[in-house]
Amino acid sequence: MISTLPDTTATGFDIRILIVEDERLLAEELRERLVSIGATVVGAAVTGTQAVTLAKQLRPDLVLMDIRLKGDMDGIDAGTWISRALGTPIVFLTAHSDQMTVERAKAASPYGYILKPLQEHELRVTLSLAMHRCQLERELRASEQRFLTTLSSIGDAVIATDVVGRVTFVNPIAEQITGWSRKEAEGRAVTEVFPVVTEHDRATVLQPALRVLQSHGVEVMPEPVLLLTRSGQTRLVEHSAAPIADGADVRGAVLVFRDVSQRREQEDAAREAELRSQQAQKLEAVGRLAGGVAHDVNNMMTVVTGYAELLLSQLPASDPNRGLVEELKQAGDRTAGITRQLLSFSRNRVPRPQAANVSDLLTSIEALLSQVLPPNITLRRLTHVSRAQIRVDTGQFEQILLNLVLNARDAMPRGGTLTIETTVSSLDAGWHADDHEQLPAGDYVLVTVTDTGSGIPPEISQRIFEPFFSTKADGHGTGLGLSVVRDMVRAAGGQVLLYSEPGHGSSFKLYFPRVSNVDDEPFSWGREADDEDLRAEAPRVVLLAEDEEAVRSLTRTLLEQHGYTVLAAFDGEEALEIAAAHEGQIDLVLTDVVMPRLGGRELVQRVGAVRPDVRALFMSGYTADTVLRQGIMRDGIAFLQKPFKGRLLLRTVRDVLRRPAVRP
Repeated sequence: MISTLPDTTATGFDIRILIVEDERLLAEELRERLVSIGATVVGAAVTGTQAVTLAKQLRPDLVLMDIRLKGDMDGIDAGTWISRALGTPIVFLTAHSDQMTVERAKAASPYGYILKPLQEHELRVTLSLAMHRCQLERELRASEQRFLTTLSSIGDAVIATDVVGRVTFVNPIAEQITGWSRKEAEGRAVTEVFPVVTEHDRATVLQPALRVLQSHGVEVMPEPVLLLTRSGQTRLVEHSAAPIADGADVRGAVLVFRDVSQRREQEDAAREAELRSQQAQKLEAVGRLAGGVAHDVNNMMTVVTGYAELLLSQLPASDPNRGLVEELKQAGDRTAGITRQLLSFSRNRVPRPQAANVSDLLTSIEALLSQVLPPNITLRRLTHVSRAQIRVDTGQFEQILLNLVLNARDAMPRGGTLTIETTVSSLDAGWHADDHEQLPAGDYVLVTVTDTGSGIPPEISQRIFEPFFSTKADGHGTGLGLSVVRDMVRAAGGQVLLYSEPGHGSSFKLYFPRVSNVDDEPFSWGREADDEDLRAEAPRVVLLAEDEEAVRSLTRTLLEQHGYTVLAAFDGEEALEIAAAHEGQIDLVLTDVVMPRLGGRELVQRVGAVRPDVRALFMSGYTADTVLRQGIMRDGIAFLQKPFKGRLLLRTVRDVLRRPAVRP
């Protein structure tokens, strides 16, 4: 007789159960007991095979399984399959509780055993414990799944270890960074999956997860380290580690890290860009300073050399003071040359391309090159062609050679030989100077600068012409020298090519297009001629505007001595007043570009509006950027860069008066 049970809701047995029992009477008795305590019996099986089939179809909450079943599959085999494949809790029914049977039944991970004959109290307790354990395990699995999902979805890489440092978990980001899959990494030592070394000297770093297992505290590494990936590559990583603890007991460690290689590259690029910006600002400041210095120096040198020329024109050859005046003039010329070098360095000098003989250019700069070379470096010149004309700005050509010579000097700290060689080379169509540049077919003047220094490695030679690239220590170079060389050679229509081998020196080959017919060149203001008469060809009136009194006085004297009538003014405003008061013809406005109150460009425009036939000649001691901002430099506009020689001024004035009026 089955006793009356409490309310099923109160007992908590609202579960679906599959009975597997080959003794029908026992199965029926078991069904009745289960129903009486509130459980639902979804089915009954008498063989192991039938139990597997019904379990797959019905998906019960729990299976009561007899251990001894007839057929090929007994209760233990069936229970093992159902437990592993479906995750359904198994409670075994057995009349045999020998040790061998119990050990074998453990394979199914049963939730309990009920001994036959059935006892109501035992059935209640076993089912209660089984379902409670089942609920706890499901909650645990859900919690673990949430934990794994969280670790798998976060942006950082995560590796977990057990108490001895073996990997138990690797999330996808860690798989990607280390090159180890989770399956391959699990069970391996964390030092194998996550080997790290210092960034600078590649010294081995104690695994932070192992530190945690020793110290039981959180470890945050202060500096990034290099991770050696499974493929042999390196990744720069930041990482920290913390213990996995159960109360006071440490069960393992969790390692969190991130790849900061790209961030480091971005930071390096940002620092390099900032450095380049600072260098550019410094160079801009130098250029502005050079412009201001050049303006003052050029004005003074115009006066010095101009008056020296005047004195020389008045002193007979036998005068004992003539040598002193010639020395004064040469000093002025040398000072003007220094200013020109300064402007070329700052890349602000007005470019004035003209046909020139390369041999003459090299001769004019040879003394300067010798001065910058130490005594232990020998300068040699090899000239294989006597007349080789190119079209180039002479100041830029000097800067090109000076930069290359300074570069060669630094490459030969213990001395050596520097050779400058000139030849003529004919290039076929499609000839490439390098992987990117192609020169048209034709004749070229080849200037080769060769040193016997240490040479340039291939990995550096590929970047040698990049702006701001330098192998010199900080403070010993801007990294612009060779970039300037390349740009200036290209501006002349040519190309520069480097040949170098470590230990055997370097050779820079400069290809300049050869000028074959100088007579076809465009008009050049103030072209040299030794036998020309520089006096005014007819009565001419010049309106002179110059704010520097000494330059104004010299210019007026030169012009008046050569037959010109000069109306001199301090600036543009005074020049306008003089022009308005002058009733006669004004043939030329000779004006400085930058003056107080009213500049040269505005002066010429306003005078030209009233006198459309007036010519204009501009002069300035400022640099190209200032002149360009004034809107002066364009085709047909006559311009004189201070300091200028008196004869050049007179030639240019004559040439301007011969040509039609052109104004900005």
